[in-house]
Amino acid sequence: MSILIKNQIFNFGTKDGKPADTLSRKHSYVLQPVTGKAKYSKLHSSEVADSKQPLQTAVVNLDDVTISLSKDGYRDMMKLADNFATFNQRLKYAHFRPLVPVKADSRSWWKYAYRAIEKRRKVTYGKWEEYERSLASYIKKHACSNSKTEDLWAALEEGSGEPVNKLMTTWTKQQGYPVVSVKVNNQNLEFDQSQFLSSRAQGEGQWIVPITLCFGSYDVHKNFLFQTKSETRDVKELLGSPITEDSKSWIKINVEQAGFYRVKYDELLAAKLRYAIEKKILSPSDRFGILDDTYALCNARKESLTSLLNLMAAYREEDDYTVLSNLISISSKVQNIAADAVPDLLDYFKQFSINVLQYSAERLGWDPKPGETHDDALLRGEILTSLAEFGHDLTLDEASRRFQAFLENRNTPLLPPDIRRAVYVAVMKRATKSNRSGYESLLKLYRETDLSQEKTRILGNEISSVKA
Repeated sequence: MSILIKNQIFNFGTKDGKPADTLSRKHSYVLQPVTGKAKYSKLHSSEVADSKQPLQTAVVNLDDVTISLSKDGYRDMMKLADNFATFNQRLKYAHFRPLVPVKADSRSWWKYAYRAIEKRRKVTYGKWEEYERSLASYIKKHACSNSKTEDLWAALEEGSGEPVNKLMTTWTKQQGYPVVSVKVNNQNLEFDQSQFLSSRAQGEGQWIVPITLCFGSYDVHKNFLFQTKSETRDVKELLGSPITEDSKSWIKINVEQAGFYRVKYDELLAAKLRYAIEKKILSPSDRFGILDDTYALCNARKESLTSLLNLMAAYREEDDYTVLSNLISISSKVQNIAADAVPDLLDYFKQFSINVLQYSAERLGWDPKPGETHDDALLRGEILTSLAEFGHDLTLDEASRRFQAFLENRNTPLLPPDIRRAVYVAVMKRATKSNRSGYESLLKLYRETDLSQEKTRILGNEISSVKA
């Protein structure tokens, strides 16, 4: 006998192969359902004479898949993205959040709201209330008429008292963006600006830069407009106290990376910031920004490689995913540059990168830990892959052991998908023309697997190029 099954998983919400009218009312799909049919057959006991014939068979036929994003699905995806953005924003103020219900201590919750808003206000340049009133006035004035960009700048300038029109002209009518260099000279902060061009060409641009800075703490926060090519500010007058030899008197420019410019520090300020990074006094956004600025300036020959390496060493105990992922990427880029520019020093750069990443690798280990975050799971694979690329012997040894266990049992828990790329890189690191066993095993895996993701992992290791 044979039975034709029309299951809800294939049939619901469709009509004659097309979406039914009731689809959006019952469910909200990111992608429309795929129609299809399943046929299941089972032999009667009297028909089980020929043992070679299967007792049960099932055939599933799906229609051609047409991917279409509905309006509801699009709105849901945008809402999900907004929720992620809101969640990331709230993380910055989570340490202010009271541990009691609102009804139990409403005063603490009002204080929490005030502190969160005040912290955000401090890291951005400008006057919120004035800008909001100016924007409302601009919208009302031009509600039924045409307007130009300059009309908006004029309205914001009139309400805030700041040179908005002049400021925005410098940002919208010339290419690139500035590098703000800052150094200490006899208790004076000397600011200088130049045009940043990754091509390393010299530019003549000049901007009005909204400078935000904090001194030793996020509670000591100042801002001003940097309107000339160079400017000198008295430290005590600007910040309220002098810069001392104490490492704790650090200065961070462009707080929370709110401004669109690079910052170059002199050696004194850079050394104090390295202390703040090591002690995790700075926020993840600022730790990321300092590293990103220094690498970009080094790549554009505006900063020395020694300064970059000294800074990278301060991130040995970094635990934030975004910052550590950027550190891994920069380490790999520095190695590639060194391989071409100074091959004699390549081994030094590799060992330096291993030393920087080894603490995080030991903290994460090879196996997932109960209750660990998703970021830690992602970091584990990235760090182990990087250590394998740098030729870390302990990583290569452990990867080889796990790979052999995987070849003997494809279901072994020793090689979950998150760390397979790291293991495949390690296998290829030890493959040579005289020892092709690892290469041959990877090639066999590639041919046997039906998973495109697994094929991509293997191909990503340039399996066809075996070193001599």
